Amino acid sequence: MLADVSENLYLSQSYVGQIITRAEHDYGIKLVNRSSMPISLTEAGGSLAK
Repeated sequence: MLADVSENLYLSQSYVGQIITRAEHDYGIKLVNRSSMPISLTEAGGSLAK
């Protein structure tokens, strides 16, 4: 998922991860489920993405 996002936005995976982490902090909610591979959006992350 991150690889596709970063490739489409011409950004590094690291930077995309930082943006997501910052958004999680700003919204006070977990947006990405990092406990499984491949990572996936949480319900909140999916709602925000729409």
